Amino acid sequence: MKYLVLDTAGEALAIGAIEGEYPNGSWQILAQQTLIGARKHGETLAAVIDSTLKVLNWRAREVAALIVGCGPGSFTGVRIGITYAKTWAQFNQVPLYTVSSLGLLAVSGWIANAIPSSFIVPVIDGRRGTAYTGLYRYHQEKQQLIAVLPDTHCDFDVWLDTIQSHLAPTDSIVFVGHSLEPFEEIIESSALQQETTVIQGWGSQPRVAEAMNWLISERVDDIATLAPNYTQQTLAEREWQAAQPGDQPSDERESLIDRY
Repeated sequence: MKYLVLDTAGEALAIGAIEGEYPNGSWQILAQQTLIGARKHGETLAAVIDSTLKVLNWRAREVAALIVGCGPGSFTGVRIGITYAKTWAQFNQVPLYTVSSLGLLAVSGWIANAIPSSFIVPVIDGRRGTAYTGLYRYHQEKQQLIAVLPDTHCDFDVWLDTIQSHLAPTDSIVFVGHSLEPFEEIIESSALQQETTVIQGWGSQPRVAEAMNWLISERVDDIATLAPNYTQQTLAEREWQAAQPGDQPSDERESLIDRY
């Protein structure tokens, strides 16, 4: 059976194709492509998938299911991938699976790192000193990369303090993301006691087809109601909620306004 994998949550537009008995059998990687540049995922996604199908000599109706990165990450980017995957799955009446976009990044960090036991911290810039991030580690018995803590969006320095309580001083940490320059100074000035490695640039980009060997995906029960995992409200939602005086205490509304 033929499957397409895609993720648009970060700087990269990542596409992959696998064939076999996914997710409960064996499969092989047939194609994997990552595009980096001006973030124009909405303009290029359909064309990249079309060219991938042509290279593989696949027809759209032969694709048994789609696997899509559901975020968190760029609001617009995540929405593009989810909307495309939902439309494809509903039109062709095929199953849809989701996987964490941060998990896809974490796999790249784990593959690139020479210490398999390291903790992996995927990072997508959330601006203003914040990041979409998580904490992952390879589980030897399950032979999968699992989330030690749920994916989140928060101040990056706060996140470093949070993960510190889950690590021993002898552990090692791999930070992986496309452009981590804004966060390197925060890492260096933090109270982390662990050995740290930073992987960015091409080595950090999602290898979405290869990642299916290491991540757990979830089949979507109701494709029509699938929503991206933003891990926070959109700006429009925050502004609307801040305008509803009865929904939350005034100090909490002021905190939202000050923060965003």
